[in-house]
Amino acid sequence: MFDYSMHAASLSKLFQKSYDGTKAYHIVGWINNKPVCSATLGLYFDMAHLINIFVVKEYRRQGVASQIIKFSAEKALAEKATELFINIDEKDVPGTALLKKLGFIDEIKQLIYTKGI
Repeated sequence: MFDYSMHAASLSKLFQKSYDGTKAYHIVGWINNKPVCSATLGLYFDMAHLINIFVVKEYRRQGVASQIIKFSAEKALAEKATELFINIDEKDVPGTALLKKLGFIDEIKQLIYTKGI
């Protein structure tokens, strides 16, 4: 069993409940019967948002993240999406380099605020 829950902190209410015009897919990639990557693809009307991209450590830097992003983009296109958004920490140098390599552009900078409760 592959527990990705520690990497799913940013799942929003959109992905927990279906609303009119929205769809959500949890995508898992397997190698030799072992889950090695996952991501969540949210589709709202003509926009797609890919979040929580995760690759098991020993499978990183082998093209796995590229494959899950490309698969997700194809799924979004098949669902009639015209744009695919991916949020990433700007300090994630390998991740931002990968997105640029795949043709994504750095469009929006945002701050995330947290508070312990």
